Amino acid sequence: MRTPPNAHDGHLRFAIRPAVTRARSNPRPILKNWAQLGVALHPQGATGETNLLGATASGVFLMTKDELERAVLSDPGIQIYACGRQDIASGAIDKRVLAVLAFLSRVGLKATVSALECGHSEMTVSGYVSEHYTGDAVDIDAINGTPIANHQAPARSPTPRSARC
Repeated sequence: MRTPPNAHDGHLRFAIRPAVTRARSNPRPILKNWAQLGVALHPQGATGETNLLGATASGVFLMTKDELERAVLSDPGIQIYACGRQDIASGAIDKRVLAVLAFLSRVGLKATVSALECGHSEMTVSGYVSEHYTGDAVDIDAINGTPIANHQAPARSPTPRSARC
């Protein structure tokens, strides 16, 4: 892979390459998703650094697990129930879960955590090992005080197979 001039550690190169045939190469869905990602990473009224694809995002994901645990536990914008705080302090929660919570807070989205490992049984109702039980999952009940329940967009019907890229 080529590294562009003046690129630094953590550089991301994004490209859309044409498919084998022009009929199969439609970049519109990819570009639409990229635009939505831009809106998500640069929300109106976001606090912190203006370039959320730069130091803020990469800084969170490059932090050590200990640093993330301290950052999440000391962040007044992340609401976590007492038993969940104990999960984090004991090291039971995966670094990726902590990074997501820290990142959301840094971009101005204050999460209310409703479930981590604490209180979950090992097996789910469907008979699989619970991701919460292993510390690999988080349930977020609200963002900036607005409950997630009853605030989702209506479900979209699946894209017909013939229309997929």
